[in-house]
Amino acid sequence: MARAKSKADPKRLQGKRILVVEDYPLMGEILSETLSDYGHASHVLTGRDALEQIERNAPDVILLDLNLPDMNGLEVASVVRQNEKTKSIPILAMSGSPMDKRKCLEMGCNDFIPKPFTVSSLLLQLLELIPHHSRSSIPKSPVIDLMQALKQSIERAKPKQKAAPTQRKRKAVSSDS
Repeated sequence: MARAKSKADPKRLQGKRILVVEDYPLMGEILSETLSDYGHASHVLTGRDALEQIERNAPDVILLDLNLPDMNGLEVASVVRQNEKTKSIPILAMSGSPMDKRKCLEMGCNDFIPKPFTVSSLLLQLLELIPHHSRSSIPKSPVIDLMQALKQSIERAKPKQKAAPTQRKRKAVSSDS
C-alpha cells in the first residue's frame, strides 16, 4: 500500500522537464502552468516546434496532443521513437477525439488520456511514466557517463572505507592488549 502512495507522489515530478505539445494556446498555457507547480513545464503549439524542442533539450516526459495543425501527434511520436537520443522519452498522448488507445501504443506512445481530464488523473498518468531515474539524471555523453559511473562507484564505496579503518583500529588495539 505504501508503494502505491509513493508512486502517486507529485513530488516525483519536481525537477523533471515536461514538454506540453498542445495547439490551443489557452489549453497549453493552463496545462503548462498547472504542471509547473510540480516540474519544469514548457509549451509548444506544433509538431515541428515539438521536434525541434525535443532535439535541442530533451524533456523527461512529453504530453502530446494528437490533433496538431501541421502534423498528427502520432507522427511526432514516431519520429521521437526513431531517434536514438530520444526514443526512450515517455509520451502521454491526449485527444478530445475518440481514439483507439491500442493504436497510440502501437505508434510509440506510452499511454493515452482522453480530454477532458482532471489534474489528478493527468498527474497519476504522468507519474506512472516517469521512471525514478529520469533522463535529466542520465549523462548525455559517454565521457560524462563514465565519470558519473565512477563517482557513483566511489560514493557506494565510501561507507565501506569509513568502516574499514575502525575495524583495523580495533584489531590493533586488541592485538596490543
